[in-house]
Amino acid sequence: MNTDNTAKQHASLFDLDGVPKMSQAIPLALQHVVAMIVGCVTPAIIISGAAGIDTADRVLLIQASLVVSALATLLQLFPIGNKNCFHFVSVLPVILGVSFAYVPSMQAIAEQSGIPAILGAQIVGGVCAIIVGLTIKKIRKFFPPLIAGTVVFTIGLYLYPTAGVDPKSGRRVFITPEGDRTLLMFEKGGWFYEDGTEYAGEFEPVDCGNTLPTWYGGWTNNFKYKGFDLSLFFQFSGGNKIYNGTKASVSDMRYWNNSKDVYKKYWTPERTHAEYPMPIYGDNYSNGSALPISDLVERGDYLRLKNVSLGYTFNTKNWSKAVGISALRLYVQAQNLFVITGYSGMDPETLTNVESATLSGGTDKNTLPQARTYTIGVNLTF
Repeated sequence: MNTDNTAKQHASLFDLDGVPKMSQAIPLALQHVVAMIVGCVTPAIIISGAAGIDTADRVLLIQASLVVSALATLLQLFPIGNKNCFHFVSVLPVILGVSFAYVPSMQAIAEQSGIPAILGAQIVGGVCAIIVGLTIKKIRKFFPPLIAGTVVFTIGLYLYPTAGVDPKSGRRVFITPEGDRTLLMFEKGGWFYEDGTEYAGEFEPVDCGNTLPTWYGGWTNNFKYKGFDLSLFFQFSGGNKIYNGTKASVSDMRYWNNSKDVYKKYWTPERTHAEYPMPIYGDNYSNGSALPISDLVERGDYLRLKNVSLGYTFNTKNWSKAVGISALRLYVQAQNLFVITGYSGMDPETLTNVESATLSGGTDKNTLPQARTYTIGVNLTF
């Protein structure tokens, strides 16, 4: 009996109601605590920095995150109500912290409206979560795995509004919150109206489009003729916008190389309708590096030939048994053979996440495209 109990205790580490040995529980507990502290402190630091609060309030916000996480963890472990009947939370040994999934949204709110607006948004979000939890059985059919595994809510690009390059001066045009045109004079350290008056206000990012596709899908075609077989798989997606951060990187006027496209399309007195502003050494604002600008937003629609395979199967019925081959097929295959898109970057399907709340998701920032691969193979059965 003692042997069975010991074996059961050893095996209970991953059981729902298992009680592991102390030698197992202590290292796991320390591991969870360390991970929880990092998860609680880091979002608080990010949000406090975005809100611009002073040091004392930052410390208070961090302490509040730790205290609330501790209380939520205790409630998670020791729920209110009957454990075997109606109760709150899931009764699992999980340390609750601050989710990084909401950091970009909270950072954007903090930059615009401060900490009180975040608290209000959390209250509204909590009420919505309770409603969803109570009705999840009825609405689950509207959220298939593809949607639930991506993002349920729409994510947008929040960028600083710009209006191309001014034909007269060659400067990037920035739009103020009042709708006025201003020109960036990098060498003077500011923005100026077209009459030369310096702009003393601040710019505000605006919604420049949804980063999630509104339509997507694919289709497969299989063709056979005598011994030949052909398989085609097309994939398509669209309705979303992409911030071409790579274009910003390769048009940066600091000490690294720029693309040939900049050399051919930058502003000169003879080339007034230019895509890139007048080159000024050190200017990383006009190109969208220091400030993400709306001029670099592009449509993400594409049609890709994801996979194509061509094969030939030999008729081995009349082959001599001495050969010892019952089936033989030769094939060639290609993946990502081509993509049709209006996006000027390397790949509309390859995106990265960045730290800025205004760019999280929907950003192509110096990422490599999907590899085009070719395969030659043989299917042989003896």
